[in-house]
Amino acid sequence: MPGGELIVSARYFVAARKYKQALTILCISYPREPQERFLFGEVTLSLLNAIAQIKIGDIDGAMADFEKAYDLSLSGEFEMFFIEFGRDLLPRNQYLSSWTRTTMWTPSGSLSKKS
Repeated sequence: MPGGELIVSARYFVAARKYKQALTILCISYPREPQERFLFGEVTLSLLNAIAQIKIGDIDGAMADFEKAYDLSLSGEFEMFFIEFGRDLLPRNQYLSSWTRTTMWTPSGSLSKKS
């Protein structure tokens, strides 16, 4: 499958919350031809894979893909991908929801516990 079509398909499945289908299409796409592999495409695909893994509960696998994307982005030099997918990269679990209820940002930019 061509790289552009792969990215569009993976984005559709993630947007439609069909995470297992997104993982399936991403997994069967490897190995790809060298001419199909561009840096921005690889960063995007790694982040989409991380998002799908987070949503199905595979945090360890998601962290591995996130680290791969971070390395490919030259240690965060290309940050637009992380900004674009930032909301989807948050795990939705009990710890996160309790953390946001008890923690707030202060004007100085630090975190403090709500009283």
